[in-house]
Amino acid sequence: MKLTIFGASGAIGRILADLALAASHEVRAYVRRSDAFPSPIPGLTVLVGSLDNLEAIEEAVGGADAVISALGPALDTSRKPQGLHISEGHRTIVKAMKNRGVSRLVTLATPSLRSDEDPRTPVTVLPGLMARLFFPGPYRDIVALGPVLRESELNWTVVRIVNPNARHVSDDYGVWLGEGPVRMSVSRRNVAAFMLKVTEEGLHIGKMPVVFNR
Repeated sequence: MKLTIFGASGAIGRILADLALAASHEVRAYVRRSDAFPSPIPGLTVLVGSLDNLEAIEEAVGGADAVISALGPALDTSRKPQGLHISEGHRTIVKAMKNRGVSRLVTLATPSLRSDEDPRTPVTVLPGLMARLFFPGPYRDIVALGPVLRESELNWTVVRIVNPNARHVSDDYGVWLGEGPVRMSVSRRNVAAFMLKVTEEGLHIGKMPVVFNR
């Protein structure tokens, strides 16, 4: 597959890019800094630009089989009004995809972004309450992502995560879609592996699964 990855130089995005390349996919990494990948990597094309540059993003997504976003807001505890960098960046990505005829988008969020199918459980309630209390700016940004995706008419999937700082001990992860047990921690590698699987197999279109370490 030809994949375009946003946030490919971040903690999850870099693992995702490595896994995609190891699976023989062609990867375009859209990054903010030219030094994000200082050495050439076979199969990887690095494109530099901002999240408000529609022309550059159109170039990045044109011809892709799927677009994956590992973007996440900075955990800023300030209560001053913050820009909606991630949701507005996705708005530009969605516009670029539609302009270039690309329909598949897999992106990342937390349970602060509620699914219409969510029951009231700790995993759907507590992360949002904590984020709203301690990280109000990033909370607003994640919540604002919902309408961008729902109104996009794209084949989107939101992979939701809680505490991606868990140590990676096994490739065995669980996926929660509103029923059954769920844990509130996951390793970055398992997040990346699940995002790639969702992309490769066309899973969970229009859904917001939570991935967690078993």
